[in-house]
Amino acid sequence: MKTDPHAEASPLPAATPPESTLQVLLERESLRHSLPSQIDGLTIGTLHHLDDTGLAQVQADSFKEGPFPALSMVPLRQEDVGATRFVLGFQDGNPRKPVILGRVWVPPADTPVAPESTEARTESSPRRVVVQADEELELRCGEAVILLQADGRIQLRGRYITSHAEAGQRIRGGSVQIN
Repeated sequence: MKTDPHAEASPLPAATPPESTLQVLLERESLRHSLPSQIDGLTIGTLHHLDDTGLAQVQADSFKEGPFPALSMVPLRQEDVGATRFVLGFQDGNPRKPVILGRVWVPPADTPVAPESTEARTESSPRRVVVQADEELELRCGEAVILLQADGRIQLRGRYITSHAEAGQRIRGGSVQIN
């Protein structure tokens, strides 16, 4: 069988066999049926496009049809396109009316995991407030720190520490060191 070397360079598209056309139509029909008529709950999706006016289009992971124009409850950036995963809700349950509810947060790999025991107990009455921790209780404000430790040590750290008393002021301890 001879092949024409000029046939490959021809700008005209090759004829599509009838069975390929039928296959394409069947695939389109199956995609049309893959879109549910009603969505209950949330799904995850990707920002597909964001134009200059802020109009977003999202693609939901749970069905192939789309992308669809979406409202957003969070600010969107151009760098979110294709990279950021979003939680999607649907206006009146309509899968063609997605609403971006928020970003899916994925902690960076180098982020330390918080210790399991970060619980503090509190008691409150009109005359007294108690905050209790098992090992340490730390209060911070800028560069000022008050650290209470379970073994009875108390540390005050800051740029300046001032102590005032209207009556007598006592400094008592097993030993007192100044400077």
